Amino acid sequence: NADALAVLIDEPSPFRDARDPGFREPTATDILEWLKRAGEQRPDILLLDYGRFVDRRKHSLESDPERKPLRKRAQRCLLVAAGGNEGAASDERGTVPALFPEVLAVGPLRADGRLQPYASRHPDLGKPDVFMEDQLEATALAQALNHDALRLLDPAGEREETAGSSFAALHAVAAAVLVWSLLPQLSPRGIKRFLVQATTPVEGEGSGWARRLKLGEVVAFARRRVVENALAGGP
Repeated sequence: NADALAVLIDEPSPFRDARDPGFREPTATDILEWLKRAGEQRPDILLLDYGRFVDRRKHSLESDPERKPLRKRAQRCLLVAAGGNEGAASDERGTVPALFPEVLAVGPLRADGRLQPYASRHPDLGKPDVFMEDQLEATALAQALNHDALRLLDPAGEREETAGSSFAALHAVAAAVLVWSLLPQLSPRGIKRFLVQATTPVEGEGSGWARRLKLGEVVAFARRRVVENALAGGP
């Protein structure tokens, strides 16, 4: 579609069979193979909607097996990761790839703009990089959801679970798509920097380090940049 702002690449997720009773959690090798296959399709944005818990006191982010391929991929692709739903009291534990500096990690916000109580928080690393509302219902992004799969996340199968950093990360992908449509000259690193620059402080106790990204505000920020670039040559 020539009018589309973005196109989904046809590369199944390694977690695609999670609803199958015989599902096996993907290994590090499975993840690396998926990254290789997805990278071969030269995506502009890659959503890393998974997380592996690590002990920050013992785990070396530099030598993590996922770090090298993702660092290489970040030169040509914006990496967006779900920031993690660990809970506020788990500072010693984190999730990768969200903790990698090359990745834009996105944490979840409540509807009132405050941090979700289960949001991963690592102020010393500045992670997550940005926080966005994690509710997709009543937004245009809701049509991207597999509603049958969401119902299965609830043991009773009676409601859809649409809260968490996975959904906040999808908002960030949408923000990146819109910014790139307005500022196509930006590199993946430039887009990541731009999104962080468009943030405002998150309100609430203990959240002074956290930064909030609002979709409408980042689009307005990008439009202002377009005007500034047009006027840069002088009167």
